[in-house]
Amino acid sequence: MTAFFEKDNFSISGPNFSKKNLLNDTNLKWVVKAFIENYGDKFGKLKSIQQINTLNINSKNYLCKTNSNNLVIKIISNKDESYFNRIDYISKSFKNKKSSSPKILFNNNSQSFTKIGNKAIQISEYINGRYFSGGQEDIKKAASAIYNFHKNSKTLSFSNLSNLPLFPENGLEILDTIIKDLNKYKESLGIENSNLIYENKKFLICNIKNFLKGNNLTHKAYPLHVDLHPHNVLITNDEGFVVDLDSVHLINPLTAIGFCFFKLIRQDIANKSYSKKSREIFIEIINNSDSDMFFDPKEASFFIKKEVARRLLFILEENISNGFSKWNSVLKTQICGLHEVDIICKNEIFN
Repeated sequence: MTAFFEKDNFSISGPNFSKKNLLNDTNLKWVVKAFIENYGDKFGKLKSIQQINTLNINSKNYLCKTNSNNLVIKIISNKDESYFNRIDYISKSFKNKKSSSPKILFNNNSQSFTKIGNKAIQISEYINGRYFSGGQEDIKKAASAIYNFHKNSKTLSFSNLSNLPLFPENGLEILDTIIKDLNKYKESLGIENSNLIYENKKFLICNIKNFLKGNNLTHKAYPLHVDLHPHNVLITNDEGFVVDLDSVHLINPLTAIGFCFFKLIRQDIANKSYSKKSREIFIEIINNSDSDMFFDPKEASFFIKKEVARRLLFILEENISNGFSKWNSVLKTQICGLHEVDIICKNEIFN
């Protein structure tokens, strides 16, 4: 079995920026044109565009420098109308609030995005920060930002938001399909992932059975951020910021806050900066909220693991359907994560 708590392969440092100025790049001509035509001179004249080097799977992000501002341009592709309605609603709802999130900037038509064909751009203020790495100060800033963000997101209208995808009822079938024909899928999954699945097959089957039995365990849902990895929390000298508004869904707090708690503490451990005080700081800040948002790691453990397993099964199902998944690079993280959740939530890190 591979070692637990390995460093996150895309949150180790950063964000990092390409040195090349893409302002005159042929592939970004439409972006420059859309910026000039839809945002005018309100943010200054474009001087440079540099790619922000992250995973860039669901979208591509660029640092855009003008003669008066530093901005972030996000290129969004192949999203339906409901996606844009949701993002526009959230952006406008947060417009005049101190939500611990970068402000989305609006175009000449007062929209939070500009659509060009099957693509769109969204522009936000640039936060000169780094990814969450760990340590008590990082935990304090991150937890304060998460608390403040959710304090604001909880007020959003349910009718304008979507539920988090359900745990698949055919979860055992998905896993069984992969395990029975592991040699076939080894080419797409990779040798390491395939070996991990084989080594953990009994563990995975047992957990998925438990999650299916517990599908009726529910808690009141709120509009919360469900994807707060270390690279979605920016840390500056003074405070933390939550990014990626399109990860706000209707979800129970034990899953949303629990997944975030797991990912941040996991990063803290991986970077060898963890102490029990970090855990206490996070819980104390988060639990300043009202009682129905109370967070307890042991109570949340089941829901965190279920969310990790849901993501794992999504990746496996894509491999079955498409012969590949763009998320295969983080499959190992999900498998190890199911073990790591128990270690973190039961507070057995030093045992």
